[in-house]
Amino acid sequence: MSIEKKAKMTFTITDDCKETGYILRDGTLLVMKSDYPDGESLHLDHSAVAVLYDRELLRPSVQFMRDTGAIRLSALSNTTNIEYIEEHGITDPQLSAINKCACIQGLQPHRIIYDKLDSKGKVKDSGDIKSNPYRDEPCSSLIRKFMIETL
Repeated sequence: MSIEKKAKMTFTITDDCKETGYILRDGTLLVMKSDYPDGESLHLDHSAVAVLYDRELLRPSVQFMRDTGAIRLSALSNTTNIEYIEEHGITDPQLSAINKCACIQGLQPHRIIYDKLDSKGKVKDSGDIKSNPYRDEPCSSLIRKFMIETL
């Protein structure tokens, strides 16, 4: 069974971008949330994908992205963080999911921060795409800028 199929069976699939830790190549959003001990706060645990492997991994999130082409995502109140392996690129369904997470769910980011990684997980390129604070720039223009810089 592929790692991607195991991931879909192991982790909850969601439509809530705030709970999403990874976007699979078909656009599926995987939940990577867990609660802090106080039970109040939510954080994303991207390394939870280590349970999908039968061996110990130094960097489970990089291995998971390398094996599946998944994009690591953190959609915060005004920033969307994206990390992906360059050789896999970004599929159209993943781009649609990024658009949904950054624009449609009301997060309205003021910036998109991305890291493009090589196959070993080293940062090959980074970017910080910011909206213009002096005009009401729509989120879709940030997505266009992201596409131009990364694709």
